[in-house]
Amino acid sequence: MKIIPSQIIFLLIAVVVLIFLLVILLALKFEKFDDEIADKINYEEDIEELVEKQFVEIEEEPIDISEIPVAILNILFVDDYGRIFYETDGVKRRVVHNDNPVSNISFSPAKDKFGYVENFDIFNEMIPYDKQVVLHIVDIDTKKTKEVYSGSHRASGWEWFSENEVLIPYGCGTECQVLFLIDIVLNKQYQLQYGVGYEWSPNKEMVVAYHYSWKYGITVGDKYGNKLFTLGREWGSEYNDLESKTRAIWSSDSSKIALYIKKEGKDKMELLIFDIEKNFEQIFQSDVDLN
Repeated sequence: MKIIPSQIIFLLIAVVVLIFLLVILLALKFEKFDDEIADKINYEEDIEELVEKQFVEIEEEPIDISEIPVAILNILFVDDYGRIFYETDGVKRRVVHNDNPVSNISFSPAKDKFGYVENFDIFNEMIPYDKQVVLHIVDIDTKKTKEVYSGSHRASGWEWFSENEVLIPYGCGTECQVLFLIDIVLNKQYQLQYGVGYEWSPNKEMVVAYHYSWKYGITVGDKYGNKLFTLGREWGSEYNDLESKTRAIWSSDSSKIALYIKKEGKDKMELLIFDIEKNFEQIFQSDVDLN
């Protein structure tokens, strides 16, 4: 086959065009790669800067909570991780007690005491499991500090229950929540284990908790750990979200409790009222129309 000059010229032009397109594609590919590398470097630099910033804050000389004026304890800086810092001259210093981080600072109702949690390193095998968190109460006038509770990291915060009582919730598994009620004057601790979702009566002498696993219903107990009343109903053969709508409501004088609950074996709700002063005698019942 004889190739004429015009065909040779066409083939040369085609080759040049292909080479040109190939060069452009490679250039675009390398440009994209460079952009990705640059973005990755910028991202890594941002992360590194953020981490360094966090460590700078942590590595600043910590300050013991006993050195901080009581008047400003309730306005200390708390970051998104619950860490507490004392800020002075633009420098944040981690608040500690015995070199252990402090959290959950709270004043008593009368403002004459405050408490805080001392957090030990949970990865330190030398720290007993039941000594990972310690609650300290400080008398502002005498400056005396008392350790009122110690436990594991499962303790989820704490609160003042009254002027001389504190309440500590503790998670213990499926439908298992324990409340520790501690009298800080008498040094007595009461363990309440009634269910989950605790709701206190107005007079704070009783509490209702909910059940949802084995049966659905409620348990009412006093603040000393004594169960007073339980109402539990069997789950149906098929799941019905009505069982999860159980709700208890206290009367304003704490003498009665109303219960909104699914009727056993029926796809409807009912309202029950119990008289606590009559040993939880049922004094009212009415079906509730959901339509």
